[in-house]
Amino acid sequence: MIRRKSKAEIKLHFLIAMPRSGSTLFMRIMATHPSVSVTSRMVLMGCMPNGKQRVRSAYDTFNPDYTIFKSQGKKESHPIWAQAMKSGCSVLVSKEEYGNDRFNGNSKCNECNYKMFPDQSLIRKIRPAFLFRHPFDVFDSWLARGWQDVKSFILCFNTLYNQFNETKIIIPETLFYIHDRMISSNESQVSTFNAVCSYWNLLPKYRLDFDTEFGSDFLYWNDREKDIYVRRNPKGIFDTVKNSSTIIRNTNGHGLIEMRHKEAIQQAGVLDKFHDILNLDKECQSY
Repeated sequence: MIRRKSKAEIKLHFLIAMPRSGSTLFMRIMATHPSVSVTSRMVLMGCMPNGKQRVRSAYDTFNPDYTIFKSQGKKESHPIWAQAMKSGCSVLVSKEEYGNDRFNGNSKCNECNYKMFPDQSLIRKIRPAFLFRHPFDVFDSWLARGWQDVKSFILCFNTLYNQFNETKIIIPETLFYIHDRMISSNESQVSTFNAVCSYWNLLPKYRLDFDTEFGSDFLYWNDREKDIYVRRNPKGIFDTVKNSSTIIRNTNGHGLIEMRHKEAIQQAGVLDKFHDILNLDKECQSY
């Protein structure tokens, strides 16, 4: 374990993604790094009462939780910081996702379109990385979990895409990777996570195999989050990564996405934007 000199020196970084795009696999790999503590969804879920379920209503108010941005070095401000400082880590990485339900909130601010950062100055400080996966594969996985609103999916993708472009303006070398390419070979797996470590100024000391029980080495900021990951596994959302000891190169789809879904996604311009990401990846060879 690489120890830091003082509690204020813990660095906070985000991986930003859509749910069902491979972000939990990212968590599991980064959790093997001796200098890194890993957590998730602090901004999305932080204002939800501990143990409570989200309430779906078009008239609800959705409030992203920005407490973590004010908490570095302050033990009392956020429970994750206390755990991170106790662990002796030098880097805290949070998997931050946009949600799957645009009706949790209202049209101006809901879990699919909220601002990840309350002001742009935090982007350079947090130095976020981004994860993309083919939209059809992501929505097929949404359907398998009972998330059927294609308009929520489109809004979620567009928010991720817009945040990525905003971040690239501030940090031109912003790191991103595409899940399908990352898992395709051992070489691409290594090159991807070497690039992640380099981007966050870490030595490449991660592992691509897992010898701990799933979720046991993550940090949780309340009992509900720990229950979701460790015990409840709602709708089997962690089945693949939970039951694997290494990266699975080929995962079968669920076969639930229909032509009407594909047409709606394509007509909304999502495929065009994803192809922009693919082309950018080819041009800059970002990982």
